Amino acid sequence: MEKKFRIQKIFLILTACIGFISVLTPVMFHVSPNYLYHFWAFGLVFGSALRSDEVVVYSNFQTEFLIPALFAVIVILVGCGLIFKSTFKISSRNDFNGKLAIIGGILMILTPVLLLAIWYLLHILDRGYSIFWGPSDFTPSFSIYIQFFAGMSALILSLFMKKEKRPFKKN
Repeated sequence: MEKKFRIQKIFLILTACIGFISVLTPVMFHVSPNYLYHFWAFGLVFGSALRSDEVVVYSNFQTEFLIPALFAVIVILVGCGLIFKSTFKISSRNDFNGKLAIIGGILMILTPVLLLAIWYLLHILDRGYSIFWGPSDFTPSFSIYIQFFAGMSALILSLFMKKEKRPFKKN
């Protein structure tokens, strides 16, 4: 039982690491007739030409994109931090603080969904990008999906770890 708990703890740490790594990957991409653009949440845009070796790198400081994206990055980092805090304080099953890991997992699940909803709302108000409704629109990238996956994994693992009780040890 103790070995199973350690393995669950390692997987919980890995989900938090995946959440941290997802912040460094592109949030969305866009395919135009000549370029493929990748957008990072902190404002970097990388574009590569589809028919040549041309590469374009620039900063995207449009507030309609940048403010919700930076807010989402902060919330994802807080969620990952809560998961790390809940796992690194564990010396036994009785020390596991499942509430922190559950809150971190919920934050990692809700943040990408809310980010897409905010961008869609801004598009309806004619203030932002059209997110993945149509062939020439902006499409969520790897980061959005992996944040959702890491949050679901963290939530499931923390619920399993919280459920198991440590048997009494006789000294």
